[in-house]
Amino acid sequence: GFVDDMAFAERFNYLYHISDPTEITSILTPALTYSGTFGTLDLMVNLHNSLGERYNKPKDLNISMPYSSLSVHRKGDAYATVKGYNKYIWDFEAGSSNAENNMGRYLSFGALIVAQNNPEKGFIGAGIDVGKGFHWAYLPGATTKALPVEKVFHDNEGTEKYIEGYHRSFAETTFAGGLSEGESGMYAMELRDDVGPDPDKSLFDDSFRARKSYFFIGNEIICLGSDITNADPRYNTITTLFQYTYDDAKSTFYNSKSIGKSQVLKNEIKGGYFTDQNGIQYIIRDNGDVVLEQGPQKSLKRVKKDYVSTNEPHTKAYLNHGKSPKNASYEYQLLLNTSQAEASKFVSTKSYEVWEKNNDLHSIYHPETGTEAYAIFTANKILNKGHIIKADTPIMAMFKKHNENAMLTVANPDLKLKAFNHNMSRMPDEITHGASEGSVVNVSIKGEWFAAGSSDSVMSIHQDNGQTMIQVFCKDGLSVSISLQKRADLE
Repeated sequence: GFVDDMAFAERFNYLYHISDPTEITSILTPALTYSGTFGTLDLMVNLHNSLGERYNKPKDLNISMPYSSLSVHRKGDAYATVKGYNKYIWDFEAGSSNAENNMGRYLSFGALIVAQNNPEKGFIGAGIDVGKGFHWAYLPGATTKALPVEKVFHDNEGTEKYIEGYHRSFAETTFAGGLSEGESGMYAMELRDDVGPDPDKSLFDDSFRARKSYFFIGNEIICLGSDITNADPRYNTITTLFQYTYDDAKSTFYNSKSIGKSQVLKNEIKGGYFTDQNGIQYIIRDNGDVVLEQGPQKSLKRVKKDYVSTNEPHTKAYLNHGKSPKNASYEYQLLLNTSQAEASKFVSTKSYEVWEKNNDLHSIYHPETGTEAYAIFTANKILNKGHIIKADTPIMAMFKKHNENAMLTVANPDLKLKAFNHNMSRMPDEITHGASEGSVVNVSIKGEWFAAGSSDSVMSIHQDNGQTMIQVFCKDGLSVSISLQKRADLE
């Protein structure tokens, strides 16, 4: 048949090729919404057969999805996503009677899910099998409490404010989102647990706060955390590096040595670096306190419309911030598509500099690519390092300089929507269907720079006394990239 968009068709063919056939035929199963028919399947099969092995694989890229508070990074054979929530994007969704995501409360606490394996084998092939004893308090990348599984389990019960229970709920902060600039990007969030709290402040704890940022540059993911605080003296607060279903055929390494096959392993260590069972490298900086565990872990798994107890073997590592942490912090780096031998040079010599890591600002510099990246949590703060001097709005920004040219990219994570601090499904229509108002952001940078191209989002560029003031219109959380240049006649 006729194909109008061959690139799109070949992308479909790639996804069809790597998908589990049972997932494709499941569109025939009645569900919450209409899925498809035998005619739909017939069209899919015919298109696949006509294209043969013509595939359009996803390219290396970084994409921010502001209305999901989600960022996606692809590089080579690796794929990473990070997720948060804020004043406009809810935390998680759970069912009340069908065993639907009752342990997913921490999904938006900065979970960083990374896969590096054969895409045809999916997440289960990578060892991330959430239906086989996965412990949802130990979500990779997320800063959480190390709660026992019975405390992670949440069965929705309505309250006066949260009529449908503690899910589909929001935080008071607007800062949780991403920025993308070509194949690079970043994500940052102010983690605030403003839901509830529950009676014993375990799973829902209004004293829980943190600042978290992620910088995606090529095969590197640089992860920073600061101001990690809560008042819970019962459970350790943690940031998980990885968690996998134990696989006897695969090995995990610490400082290039296998951790072995022991099923009663629990080591408390300082710093170092891990190679997980999929070859992803994790370098822990500043001698961070790390716990490495391998063996059976108590959890729950869904069976039809209920949960049953499990004790499946897993391998996991996490940073331990202790009980009732006050302004705890962390720094670690992931390396994708990188062998142990190649990783050794990153261990001995950092590929980046951390300029600031505090309540007001997370900022880094990556010399090889000339990338400066900033999560500016506090407006009008004077920045001590880099080209950006200040911004009058909490924003994310990247500045890349090459000789006399530069690229400035900014994103305002505040979607400027009407807010609703109850459950999503009870939201009034004027809020549900409201549009982003957008906002004007003023950024000051060092040096006198001029526009090297046109952008509808740039309202003005003004040079004065060795500085440049740029006025940008930001809307919908989108990234705005501005090409800049210096003029030879001013040198």
